[in-house]
Amino acid sequence: MKKVLSLIIICTLFIGTAQSQLSVGFKGGLTMANISFDVPHGISADYALGGHAAVFLKSGKGLFSFQPEFMYIQKGSRINSTSDATFSQLTMNYFDVPLLLRVTIGIKIVEVYINLGPYGGYWFSGKTKNYFYDDTQGKWVTDKETYDFDTDHDVRYDAGIVGGVGVKVLMFLFEVRYGHGFIDVFDYQDDNNKEQNRYFNFSLGIQI
Repeated sequence: MKKVLSLIIICTLFIGTAQSQLSVGFKGGLTMANISFDVPHGISADYALGGHAAVFLKSGKGLFSFQPEFMYIQKGSRINSTSDATFSQLTMNYFDVPLLLRVTIGIKIVEVYINLGPYGGYWFSGKTKNYFYDDTQGKWVTDKETYDFDTDHDVRYDAGIVGGVGVKVLMFLFEVRYGHGFIDVFDYQDDNNKEQNRYFNFSLGIQI
């Protein structure tokens, strides 16, 4: 009986400790994304503005903790003409799963942290936006379309590394993060370009 009672007490203490070390959070914000590639003459590469939203768990207290996330994020790229206002933008909607080591310093009220780790992702949809001068209409027009996947050349999975720094005040947090993809987004055998995702995230969120 004493052994059973002792086991119950130990399990209760273990569960209570695990629960006290586990927290959940939600965040979202602005994403600035581009794709690394050799820019042809007559155009310039720019960031495509998008958004992101994520739910995350933080396991552990003190200096080191583990933070897995599930994130919706808009990646992509924008190219501009250097001679007029023409531009084309590709927005790529991904589900990403970062697995991060989080290092935290500070006190309970104000904490500064950094996180670093790998991520995997899946490109599930997209859209294009083109702004150009239409000679027929005699004016500048915007054309938006749903992106049609090319099964021969589009690579819909992604993997890379992410790292960032953040500040948490009470339950509120602000974070800046950089993501660097290792997988070519487009696969053309005669193309030696490294066409990989790059992005910055600026996030606001809560951790409870």
